[in-house]
Amino acid sequence: MDKYSLWFGNILGIGNAGKINMVKSGRSPEEIYHMTWEELSLLFGEEQAEKVILARKEADLDKELEKVCAAKARFITYEEKDYPARLRELCGMPYGLYVRGQMPRQDLISVAIVGARSATPYGKEIAHDIGKICGENNIQVISGLARGVDGISQSGAMEGGGTTFGVLGCGVDICYPPGNLQVYMEVIKRGGVISEFPIGTKPLPGHFPSRNRIISGLADIVVVVEAKKKSGSLITADFALEQGRDVIAVPGRITDMTSEGCNHLISQGAEIYMGPETLERRLQSIAEVRNMKGTFNMESTVKKNFALTREEAIVFGCLGLRPKRLEEVLTECNLPMGEVMGILMDLEIKGYVKEASKNNYYVNRL
Repeated sequence: MDKYSLWFGNILGIGNAGKINMVKSGRSPEEIYHMTWEELSLLFGEEQAEKVILARKEADLDKELEKVCAAKARFITYEEKDYPARLRELCGMPYGLYVRGQMPRQDLISVAIVGARSATPYGKEIAHDIGKICGENNIQVISGLARGVDGISQSGAMEGGGTTFGVLGCGVDICYPPGNLQVYMEVIKRGGVISEFPIGTKPLPGHFPSRNRIISGLADIVVVVEAKKKSGSLITADFALEQGRDVIAVPGRITDMTSEGCNHLISQGAEIYMGPETLERRLQSIAEVRNMKGTFNMESTVKKNFALTREEAIVFGCLGLRPKRLEEVLTECNLPMGEVMGILMDLEIKGYVKEASKNNYYVNRL
C-alpha cells in the first residue's frame, strides 16, 4: 500500500475522473506529490495545481497510512490489478477503494440484493432465500450491510456457504448500523467490506447514493426485494440500468408501501422475480456469454417436503407470506379454536409456519 496513492486519492476538490486522468498522463501520485506549482500548472492547469499544493501542505502521509493499517484495511487504486474490473469499465468510479477482507473475484458472477430496511416478513424470507441459493451456487452476493433486506440476504449467502461483500456509506472501520456487528464481522471473514470513504468517515445521509452506484457496478444482476416509492434501492436500480446491468424486482401487493418501488420498476420494464428459476435463467445466460462452465441449481434447500395431515393442510392453506391474524384463520378454516391453535404450534415446530407477532402467522419459505 503506497502512502502517496493514499494521499492522492483523498485530495479534495478533484473528482475521481480528474484523478484518473492525472495518473493516465503518465505521472505517478508520488511524482505529482513532489512536483512544483509551475510543473503542476503546466501539466494540469492552475486550478488543479492549487488543490494539489494545498493537499500537500495539509497532509501527514505517515499518519494517514497508520490509520489504514490500524483499521486492518487496504487502499486499492485504479491502477492496481485488485481493483474490480467491473468498476474500471464504468465512468465516475472511485480512484481508490478501502477494503477490509477481500475484493470480489473477477471470475465469478455477482448478484446485488437490495431492499427496504423496514422489510416485511415476506421480504425478509425472499431476501434470505435468494441470498442462500446464490451462496449455494458460488454466486457472490453484493449488498449494503444495512438493516432489513441487505443484511438478511448477506446472512443467507453465508448460510449457503458462499461469499458476500458489503459496500458501506462510511469508513470500513465503522459498522453501520451497530446492530449488524455480527454480520459485519462475519462478512469480513467470508468476503469483504468496501468503501470509497476514508477511515473514520461517519455514515452521513449524503454518502449512500454514491455508495449505491458501487453496489450496482460490482454486480452482474441487481435484485430489488422490497422498496418504497422513494428509496435508496430505486437509486441503485437506476444506476444499474445506466451501467447496463440486469434488474429484477420482486412483486408485492399494491396496497403495501414496501412494494410500491418494486411494482413501479416492473411497470417500467424490470423483470419480475417469479422464483429461483428467474434468477437461474439470467445467470445461465451470463455464464454462457463469459464461456463459464457448469450449470446452476436454484432448487436449493429452501424448498421443503411437506407431509401434512388433512387438518394441518386446511390451516396451512389459509396462510400466506404475509402475516395473518388468528381471527382471520379461524374464520377461513372453520375449525375449533383449540384445534387451530394446536395445529399452528405444530406447524411452527416443523418449520412450516412462523409467528410474526402474537397471534399473527405466515408461511415460512414456501
